[in-house]
Amino acid sequence: MPDLSRELTDIERGLALLGRGWDTPLAAHLAYLALNLKCQAERDGEDELVAAAQALAHSLHDAVREARQTGHPPADLTQALAARLARLKASRKLASPPPGLPVVHGGILLLAGPGDDVAALEQSLARYGVTLSVHPDPDALIAALDTFQPAALALVRTDSRHDAAMSALARTRLAHIPFVVLSPESDFASRIAAVRLGASVFLPWPVGHDELLTALAVPLADSQPLRVLVIDPQVDLVHWYADALTAAGIEVLLASSGAEGYDSMLRNHPDVLLVNRILPDCDGLDFARVVRQTCPVPPMPVLMLASEALQPQRRLSDESIEYWLARPVATDELLVAVQRAGRRRRLQLGLSQRDALTGALTVQALCERLDEELSRVARSAQPLVLALVDLNGFSSFNRRRGYAAGDRVLATWARFLRKRLRRNDLIGRVDGDAFVLVLPDTGLEAAQALLDSLSLAFSELALGDGDAAERLSFSMRLCEADPRLPAAEQLTTLETDV
Repeated sequence: MPDLSRELTDIERGLALLGRGWDTPLAAHLAYLALNLKCQAERDGEDELVAAAQALAHSLHDAVREARQTGHPPADLTQALAARLARLKASRKLASPPPGLPVVHGGILLLAGPGDDVAALEQSLARYGVTLSVHPDPDALIAALDTFQPAALALVRTDSRHDAAMSALARTRLAHIPFVVLSPESDFASRIAAVRLGASVFLPWPVGHDELLTALAVPLADSQPLRVLVIDPQVDLVHWYADALTAAGIEVLLASSGAEGYDSMLRNHPDVLLVNRILPDCDGLDFARVVRQTCPVPPMPVLMLASEALQPQRRLSDESIEYWLARPVATDELLVAVQRAGRRRRLQLGLSQRDALTGALTVQALCERLDEELSRVARSAQPLVLALVDLNGFSSFNRRRGYAAGDRVLATWARFLRKRLRRNDLIGRVDGDAFVLVLPDTGLEAAQALLDSLSLAFSELALGDGDAAERLSFSMRLCEADPRLPAAEQLTTLETDV
């Protein structure tokens, strides 16, 4: 049974933000999240969770409809949503209480003083699906790391007493993510001070959401945690590795044999494989060679675990192995090896399979991934929806504003889609401003709710510079995928069917 704690946490945080100020696109997005949770609960047979999630989705849909018709939501909405949330959390506890506190991955961890107005920034980032976790002092910020694994750390330099603590945090525990200094002063002295703190990004304060997201485009696009598949029959060591990796914000999948690991690799698309040299059904080296046959470009990194006696004399004698690790491996060595291999893999995937401007999958890469999803659907009989979305009036925008401005809009558009979709959803750029979304385990009703929420949120984003900024909308076309047909044929039908 999948752990739904992250979905519940996203809904709870979103409702807390909605309680501080009504935002129609955010409410629509939360309605989609609730509906998606309901669909997952239906598959798991959690009837109480199904009813609670459906009730929350209906309440949010009704509030969105009333807000659009009258200009304001129902007067008693906050209390009603609080009651719906309480029922949702209670039903989840009855079904399967998640161990410990749920961890939110991605987003921005911000240190800001009481006089720094971050509400507008927080609300704007929420439309992109980016969580802003704001804290008044370093102690509160550090405590938040128990439940929040950020993609970026930011500091508004309003109190120099916090500089030393933030610098130490940025250089040690959060050394793997960008450190942003937001400064009311932008002179040379302020920039030198930011560099000495260890900042990798410097921006003026107050900062616009688009400026901040542009500066963090690469790390936030990659804000999902690295995913490692550990293939090892020794249960005690497996859980030790899993605990060490999870504590570092890395998502861990487990398998006990080569066949089980191979199936999980095809299904879950991990960034790194951590493999025991001795597996119950095959030699670890043979397994690594099968992986190299299956994922040749770019190669899937395999980190091989073996005693010194079972390692070859030349550590890199087999090109199928990224790195050899001596059992039992030290935690620091394990983390460094996994993070380096995973990030290199993501960079290679980006260069070979992604559109340079938007980061979306190329048509060829999209077809390959979609064929994999169609094979999975044929086995599992779970729904899969395809959606074609393109910007309205983009050609005239290009003529009025120029192609450079158009490129910036496309980059913003793609970033918006990435942040509002799930990790397993696929985004491909098929032509100009046209993108195809692949939504696994999603029926047409949930997909339509998702696209409606995206449409509302995107229509409120200001695109362009300053007073000349414009707002664009997008058109959509949805269909349920047919597992009997190849991906290329279904994409062609989706693009040409009017």
